Amino acid sequence: MKTNEQTENGTTKKVEFSKITVDHVKNHAFKEEYMSCQLRQVVTKTTIYNSSGNDKQDNLFTGEELGKEPTSFENTSVRICWMDVPAGTKSSQVEERLSKLPNARIYQIVSTDITDLLNSGQLHNISEGILELDLLKNKYSLKDREGNLVKDRNGNQIYRWCYFSSEGKEDIINVDYSTVSTVIENDSVA
Repeated sequence: MKTNEQTENGTTKKVEFSKITVDHVKNHAFKEEYMSCQLRQVVTKTTIYNSSGNDKQDNLFTGEELGKEPTSFENTSVRICWMDVPAGTKSSQVEERLSKLPNARIYQIVSTDITDLLNSGQLHNISEGILELDLLKNKYSLKDREGNLVKDRNGNQIYRWCYFSSEGKEDIINVDYSTVSTVIENDSVA
């Protein structure tokens, strides 16, 4: 398990990334020459409030000196992504390759601009009329557990998708995260 930790104004934020696991490798729905591999990673975010201060002001005395116990909150989410693998690939072969990538991570991109989530191939196919942008908007729209679309404070649709990074890319969050964190961190969707 990989852990990132930072402390600021007496608040410690810790993010733990589990080992990436292989859910399955199966025939690809659209490409006969490939198979589709589903990867999964559990992300646990813990926030510990240790101080008597807050995000705006420090305090000269520690929470302990003031008789305050640290308060801790934890959220766990599951990230899922898919990738093409050669026909005939077994789960064990994918697991072996993952074992050689200690920094591998499933990272997320969250934005109100759908193009932030699209790769160059998708953008090219849209410009050539091969792929419809509305199809991708529907696929990448952030939804809550009831299936309702999640929008930012200005009413803009929020889009989210998860991708595999062998180097451990950080999340790309191009929205006010406080408006979507509850949906993302308490959901188990990709």
